[in-house]
Amino acid sequence: MNKKNEHTPKDAPTKSRLNDTSASAQRKKISTHLINFGRITTLEAREQYGIMSPAARIKELRISGWKIVTERIKVSDSLGVTHDGVGCYVLISFPIAGSVS
Repeated sequence: MNKKNEHTPKDAPTKSRLNDTSASAQRKKISTHLINFGRITTLEAREQYGIMSPAARIKELRISGWKIVTERIKVSDSLGVTHDGVGCYVLISFPIAGSVS
């Protein structure tokens, strides 16, 4: 038997950070985007990061001290379909220490 092709639980592939769909990983992706760009739309969160319910992650960030306002905007998705009233989350301020869990 070829040892290179054998997989045991201890050497099995682990979940990639890119594919991590945990709430904490999603909050980290959104918070990093907000810090870098100042705003994120629902469509951006879904299309760029695979976050299907960004409003829930925004709520959790607000509970932990982040100041984020919601604007409703018109935006076109990747297929060119225009959507009215899409959430656009704008960063006002964020806690300096222990900001994302």
